Amino acid sequence: MKKLIFILLSILALGSCGTLNSTTYIEPSRAFVLGEGTHGPLNAKVQNVGTDAVRVTLTTSEGAKVDLGVLNVNETKTYSIPSNCFVSFQNTSDSNTSTIRIKAKGDVNVGMRYQ
Repeated sequence: MKKLIFILLSILALGSCGTLNSTTYIEPSRAFVLGEGTHGPLNAKVQNVGTDAVRVTLTTSEGAKVDLGVLNVNETKTYSIPSNCFVSFQNTSDSNTSTIRIKAKGDVNVGMRYQ
């Protein structure tokens, strides 16, 4: 019986965690939001493969904004996104489309949108 319970809990844990891979294009002066809605924690490894820097901002579940800095061209950073928080990636260019590659792990059942 204990073995069966362990197997069921393992399946549930694996089902709530996963991996998300995306190449995301952000139009000039717009932002891409990752993590909106109710979700568990996740980590996002993000690489800027575009031609312009991208500003990164974390918004907490209480609505506070935390500037995480700039992701420069050809730079890769990992961002930890706590439960029910989200990160926005703002294209700093007013004429070029930004391109980022995202590999997120954890609770990837999250909302995403452009802003």
